[in-house]
Amino acid sequence: MLVTLGGSDPENVTADVIRALEVTAIDKLEVKVIAGGDNPHIESLERAASQSKTDISLLKNVTNMPELMAWADVAISGAGSTCWEMCLLGLPAIVIDLAENQRTVARELDRRGAAIHLGGADDALPKQIANKLACLLGSIETRTTLSTRARELVDGKGAERVVCAMRGEMLRLRRVEERDSRLLWEWANDPAVRAASFSSEFIPWEHHQDWFGAKLADPNAVLYLATNPENVLIGQVRYQLDGPGAQLSVSLAPEFRGKGYSHTIIAMATEELFRTTNVTTIDAYVKPTNEASLRLFRRAGFKQEDSRVIHGQQAVHFILQKNGRS
Repeated sequence: MLVTLGGSDPENVTADVIRALEVTAIDKLEVKVIAGGDNPHIESLERAASQSKTDISLLKNVTNMPELMAWADVAISGAGSTCWEMCLLGLPAIVIDLAENQRTVARELDRRGAAIHLGGADDALPKQIANKLACLLGSIETRTTLSTRARELVDGKGAERVVCAMRGEMLRLRRVEERDSRLLWEWANDPAVRAASFSSEFIPWEHHQDWFGAKLADPNAVLYLATNPENVLIGQVRYQLDGPGAQLSVSLAPEFRGKGYSHTIIAMATEELFRTTNVTTIDAYVKPTNEASLRLFRRAGFKQEDSRVIHGQQAVHFILQKNGRS
């Protein structure tokens, strides 16, 4: 277990954690406690660690935090920026807000199931810490869930997403043309796209040509392509209209996935569709195992409805109303 409670820890919560370890008395637990350079309690922590029945190593002014986080199975941490590093590495953690500006972060991590929020420094009594720790160490399911949701929340591509959001206004939409046929065929046969589709078989070129020609001739088929400022094609959004309703599908070029473009492209295409047609409702269907698309449509303001069966498979149904779009 890794214990890291900030550079100074003026309330000496670290000592309470050490006392909590004595209460829990967990066999074969190896603990590394990090003490920052500004910690005024070093001497008392050294004594507590040396006298503890638990295997505790007190480390000062460390420079290898990523290595220590990768080593640990669980952590007790302050709710500062360290949280994002732990999430990236999928480290199940109990977090304590040691400053006012950490409270919102800690509560949101707990709400999302990415960490366990113990409370503030005043709440971090040895008994409370011991209870939370016993629950965490005693449940593989809890640790696995925390780890999974933490990695879903932070994947290390945040800076790229910020840049993409800043450049989002520079994206452009255009209608699909005949010259785009081969590129769309290549995108459609990408393994990740086939796996996410309700029909996962490889699409032969001849079948694609017939489908593509029919879509271009169909007035109820609306196909958009998104391009960046360098006129590089990023992805496509397709709508199949049926009166006031439309069914949506979206896919990105492999090199642009995971960077936040899908949300921007859907918002742009939906705005254009609502502006230029009589469509008032958009439906989308997603495989229950497609976590990325489930998160995408929730974030894009779609409301989750009852499940449907598409091509003999269960599908999560999302719907967006014109007057209720985000």
